[in-house]
Amino acid sequence: GQDCAGLLLLTDGVLDVAVPALLSDQPEPLYLNLIRRFLSGCMLIGTPEETGRHAQEAAEFLLSPFCQAITDDMTVLTMWNPHTAIRCPDPDYFAEPDWALLRRIRFDRLYPQRAPNKEIVPDDCQEQQI
Repeated sequence: GQDCAGLLLLTDGVLDVAVPALLSDQPEPLYLNLIRRFLSGCMLIGTPEETGRHAQEAAEFLLSPFCQAITDDMTVLTMWNPHTAIRCPDPDYFAEPDWALLRRIRFDRLYPQRAPNKEIVPDDCQEQQI
């Protein structure tokens, strides 16, 4: 079998934001810039005080405006295998998705009757998104 470096468990409130509908048909359906705060390699290395600080930062992040879309419970549990080497992906792996394009694609799928060349402002797409 393949060694596992870690496991991330999210309750449905966090999962709804970590796996947004706009990314559901993308090669990577996880919103990596959200969950990477809980999977950072620096959380594994350090003194108990540093580990405590990282846990506090993660808790503060969950309460920040960035996570205001989480309207249900906020529970995140990470487990690490200390015997497996952690390999960090290239920075491009964490590139922010093109949310405007993804909203446009979703809008076009939901409302195919709209003229294909009609310009739609991003706010229109966002309001129509389910």
